[in-house]
Formats: sequence, structure tokens, C-alpha cells
Amino acid sequence: MNTAPPAATDDLYLTYSRTGVPTPYEAVYNPRRNRLTTFAQAEAFDDRGRYLAAVQREVDAVLDEKACTLPAPTRTSTTSTTGWSRSTSAPR
Repeated sequence: MNTAPPAATDDLYLTYSRTGVPTPYEAVYNPRRNRLTTFAQAEAFDDRGRYLAAVQREVDAVLDEKACTLPAPTRTSTTSTTGWSRSTSAPR
């Protein structure tokens, strides 16, 4: 409860955007939201204010992110003949 949220850096976001490989960014993105959900639920059940500081810290961390979405797939010259990475859901 007293640990800082994982850092969602610009480099992680840009790497995901450029390569289409979500694993490094999602390794930070998902736990941040899971922590927020966990602390919010704990406060809802406990209802004594013990988790409010943790909820506030997690909300602040999410709001400090530069974007509220995951990056869209981008065209690259090293993927397929269509230019879209095969690991994305982009049209072919």
C-alpha cells in the first residue's frame, strides 16, 4: 500500500507506438489500473478512510500520464507487404 505506482515513461509509450510490441508498456499500464481498482475496492469495503491516500496516489499517477489511451499501431517498413504489423488488428 505504501509503494509508488510503476512509472509509465514516455520511452515505454513511444517504443510501443513505434514497434507495436505492447509487453513493456503494458507491464506498467495494467498494474497501475489494477492497483487503483484494488485500493478503491478496499476503501469501498472498509469505509474508514484507510485507503484514501493510496487511491489518491494511484489516481494522480494515472492522471499524470500523457495519454489516456494505448498507442495505435503504426506503419513500418519492416513488417508485411501492406506495411501493417501482423501483430496488430489493423486492416490488411
